[in-house]
Order: sequence, then structure tokens, then C-alpha cells
Amino acid sequence: QIPAAPSPPYDIVPVRNTRKSVMVLWKEPESETELLGFYVYACEVGTNNWETCNNKPVTSKSIEVHGLTPGKKYVFRVKSVNPAGLSEYSAESMPIVVNNAISLPSAPYGLTQLNSGKNEMVIGWKEPKFPIEAEILGYFLDYCDVEAEWHEVNIEPIKEKIYKVQNLTEGSLYQFRAFAMNWAGVGQPSEASDQFKCEEWTMPQPGPPFDVRFIEVRSTSLLLLWQPPLYTGEEPVTGYFVEMCETDLEDWKTLSDKPILKAQMRISHLEEGKTYIFRVLALNSAGTGPPSLPCDPVRTETRPGTTELEVGVDEDGNIFLALQNPEAADAPKFIWSKDYQEITAPERVRIETTENVSKLIFIDPSEEDLGTYSVVVTKTDGVSSSHALTDEELQSLKKQSHQKRNPLINVKSNWAVELLGKDGVRLWLQVENLSPDAHLRLIMNQKEVSSTPTHKINFDKANGIIEMIIPNFSEDDEGSYTAQLQDGKAKGQFTLVLIDEKFRDILAECNFQRNEWKRKQGPYFEKYLHWEVTEECDLLLICKVSNTKTQTSIKWWKDGKQIAAATYDPASGISSLSISKVTKKDEGVYKAVVADERGQDSSVLELLNQAFDDILKEICRIGGTSASELTVQATVDGIKLYSLTKCNMEYMKKTWHLNEKILESQERRRMGSDN
Repeated sequence: QIPAAPSPPYDIVPVRNTRKSVMVLWKEPESETELLGFYVYACEVGTNNWETCNNKPVTSKSIEVHGLTPGKKYVFRVKSVNPAGLSEYSAESMPIVVNNAISLPSAPYGLTQLNSGKNEMVIGWKEPKFPIEAEILGYFLDYCDVEAEWHEVNIEPIKEKIYKVQNLTEGSLYQFRAFAMNWAGVGQPSEASDQFKCEEWTMPQPGPPFDVRFIEVRSTSLLLLWQPPLYTGEEPVTGYFVEMCETDLEDWKTLSDKPILKAQMRISHLEEGKTYIFRVLALNSAGTGPPSLPCDPVRTETRPGTTELEVGVDEDGNIFLALQNPEAADAPKFIWSKDYQEITAPERVRIETTENVSKLIFIDPSEEDLGTYSVVVTKTDGVSSSHALTDEELQSLKKQSHQKRNPLINVKSNWAVELLGKDGVRLWLQVENLSPDAHLRLIMNQKEVSSTPTHKINFDKANGIIEMIIPNFSEDDEGSYTAQLQDGKAKGQFTLVLIDEKFRDILAECNFQRNEWKRKQGPYFEKYLHWEVTEECDLLLICKVSNTKTQTSIKWWKDGKQIAAATYDPASGISSLSISKVTKKDEGVYKAVVADERGQDSSVLELLNQAFDDILKEICRIGGTSASELTVQATVDGIKLYSLTKCNMEYMKKTWHLNEKILESQERRRMGSDN
């Protein structure tokens, strides 16, 4: 008979072991006689990534699973193995957070007398140092009288680290010891305190401050906190002095010349890597009281992974402070304070905490919220941080908050006007890329408009382009154009104003371009009529036509009478009229018309008054610059001086000079010219 595979184990129970390991226990299947052992499998919750914990079968019904991540949750399952093979998987265990096993708390310490009356004393102490990850549920206090018998002070656990012991005998000496309790039970008692005498304090100076502790330890600084003395003396406490001592020197130094007004002090300029202790003395008008019990020794260092409070604005526009706990801990508590007073009943803030991150959110931030905010993470090795919120920073954060809650759509290119020739005018605007859900309202002269053939609106959301094309741009289009955009919470409004001179200039240019397009649908003047004076002093009227055909003709007129002397070269499109020996009779209005069956275009050149005078001046200039050097010739009538020019018009004025003196005709000399 072939042996069958075994049944799976059952009752899989994980138990805390160390910060990186878990002890897994199970029960073996019943009626299995040939079991060779078991295989154990682990999976981090949420990953579905099962890993084998042992390479060989374990014969016991438990195993330590190592190499787990502190603070993470795991589940486990087990298989049986016999000569026939492996069983099915067992049912999964319950999830467990990897952390140290909860052990009994160590003893409280530092018991001290904080106040005393005739028949009562107030005793304070420090919480146990270990285990740091286990919550202390309360304390029990015993006292010992002169007969050396210990008596219980309380039956129910004390929540605070301070307690008033009553019904004592005035003048007697007492010792005290304390026990701490957590979920594992009640720990060992503390060492017995010094002997405290039960008598009413009447000294004028204040008693000792207490609960001196430190947070926010960094490489060169820390924040020291303490509680004011319960006994204030004859007058109220007016301040404090803080003393510091390196642990190996026993030389106390006062850290300030003037008393500190609050029960806190940020101590800076410490030496990195040194270990210090601190104590505090209270002051009133009668003087300085006794020092507090020193705090625990503290080494100045910024531990790897230390995080600081993050200040910012979330996507919903909430102003927040947040801290991420860098240490793995089982359900740590984040204790928030303002000005180092714990926020127990938040009214102006909301606190949200996940496993390792806590966020303090301001409900309606204002000047009331200015101050120093701090957070301490329990069940860690001193994780803490603080941030001073100033008015300047708050105003900046509120501005960011407003922008998040009322975001603006950013413009890439503001409204522009583009002339499209025959196709009219394009008004366009480009903003940042928008989502498919973006919405546009286009307002023209205070009235919302939609896309029509006469005013076509295009909205390219992906590229953020808004445009309106107006084919027949006219007087009716003067006014303002406003694009109102909304994309989710983001909004934007952009306005173009086309009025007065700006509008008239655009309209004129639009009409010009439209007419130009129409003009160029048939033969048209690429270059209008204009004049030139040649080197031979001839006047040349010239123009150039384009878009011509074989049937295209060009005709010239002067003062309404057709001119036949003009020439036309169809290949180049140039037509010209040459006028030699220009005289006053050539003054007038010249016109050229190019035409065929598609239409016609005309060009007019007025050569009148100043325009004609400009031509004569140009002819004179060219004629004068063409004059040759003076030549001397002997004639029958006498010596002849002359110069040759390319042209000699009657309106050209000639003047002779002798030694810079103007000469005139007389009996001995005659002056003249010929053509």
C-alpha cells in the first residue's frame, strides 16, 4: 500500500521574540506516526510573498524565525512532511507585529520629596527605562516608617509619576519605593529612597523643580523641560536657573546670567559626542531654592535616520505639521504640544496619525496659532522634534493654501491678434495643458457667446489653446473678449480689449489685407508706378505686374489720355515709359491699368508740383555730376573755356566763378550754353 501524505499542522501561534524574530508554535496532526518534521513559511501582510523559513524539516513543534523587519506585520503557515511527501498548507496564523517580547518593566528610580505638610508628603519619581516599547499602565507606592516595615500606599495603580502620601506622623522619617506595571505585570520595586522627614515646609525660597527631562537631542543642542516646584515659598516663582555638568567632571556650571522665565530651555553650543546632565533651581523674591534631581545623562548626537517636523500645505490646501517616526515601534503614540504644553483637547487643530506618521492640521489658521509646536513619539528611543511657527511663515503658508484651494490656470501666451488675410482675424490665447474635463466660457462685451460661422471658437484642451476666428472682421467686433476657464479646482480669466485706436488699426490692416487678396486674384501690380532718372538724364516711369496670362494687357494714360509709347515685357512683367529731355509739359498724372478676363488692377503716379520738382532736381544732379573738366580752346573770337555734360536743360542753372567770385556776362566775356 502506497503511504499517504500527512495532514497539515494546526493552531499556528506566533509569539514575539526579539526586534527581528518571532517564535512560531503549532500542534502536529493527530494519528500521524511517521512524521519527519515540519516546514514553516512566512509572509509580510499585504505582499502575498511567502518565503520558506527552514531548509531542513524541524522535528520540534516550534521555530525561531529570524531576519524579519521590525515593526512589520507577518503571518505564518506550516506543512508536515513524511516519507510520502508534504502535506497541504496549514491555515494562516493571526498577524503579529515584529518587536521585542513584552517583559516586566524595570523599576522606577529617582524618588524625591517635592513638598511636605504636617501629615503628608508629595513624592515624585522617574518612569522605568525598560522596556521602552511597553506602555506603563500605572504605579504602586510603598512607604517604610521608623519600624522598617513596608506598607502599601495605594491599591489602585497611580497614573502619574507623582503622588501625595497622607496620614503620616509629623516629625517622623519615611522611605519610599515604587513599582511599575505594564501588560506583563508588576515589575520589581525601586531602590528605597532617602529618608524624608514629614514636617511642614516653611522656608521662603521655592522647593525643587521636578521631572527634568530632555527632548530633541541633536549633535550640539537639546531642549530641556521641567515641572515648576509644587512648593513656591513665600512668593510666586519668578524664574529658573539651569546648571550643566559633564558626567565625568562633577563641575556644575550655570548656563545663564539672568533667570529663565519659562519651564523650558533650548541649550545650544554643546560639544558633539559629550555626555551631560542638567538640573534646575527655582527662584523667587526670597532667593534660590534647592536644585532638582538631575536628569538622566544625555549624549549629544544626531542619530542616523533622525527626522524633523515637516511644514507644508497638502493638496487640499490644509496647512500642516508632520513627523515620520524613523524607528519601528508597535503602536507608538505621537504626543503633540504647543509651546510645550500638551494639546489634550484640540480646538484649533486636527491630529491625524497613521502607523508611523502623525500630522497636525490647522483648522482655521490665524495669529492665535503662532507658537512653537513639538511632538514626542512614545515607545521609541527619544524620537522628537519641534518647529516655531512665525507670522511671516504663516502668511506664506496661507498664501500657498489659498493657491491650492483656489488654484490659477497659468498662461503661456496671453491674448494675441493674428491677421489671416482673406480669412479675417484670429484672436488666440494659450494656457497650460488642460484636462479633458476643462470648461470654457467666452464672453464678448458682457455676453456669453458660442461658436458660430461668423465667430468660430476652437478649444484645444490638450495644448491649452483657445481661439476665435472672425472671417468678416468689422466695426461690430469692437469691444472686450474674456475667456473664463475652469479645470477641476483651477480657474483662470483672461481679457482682451479691442477698442479705439487699437481696434481701428487692426480693422484698417484687416481691410487692407482682404482687399490685397482680392486684388491679387487677377493680374495685379507687384510694384506700383514709380520714377527713376537714368544716367543719360532720361525720366523712366516703371512698374511690374504679376499673375498675368497671354491675354493680359497693360495700358497707360496721362491726364486721362492714353499713351502708346509705353513698353511691356510679359516675361518679366515690367512695363515702362521713357521720357527724354524732360520739360514742364511732362508734368501730370500718369496711370497704368493691367487687365484680363479675371479682373484688373491700376496704379496711379502723380507727378505734380513738388513731386515733379523732385524729378527736375534729380535730373540736374545727374547732369551736374556728369560735367567734364574745364577745357581751354583758342578761337577766332578769343579764348574759350567750356565743359561737356550729358544733358543741358534750359531749367538747369549755370554759374561761372573766378577765384570764388561769381562772374557775369560783359563786353570782355560772354557766357552761355547749348544743347
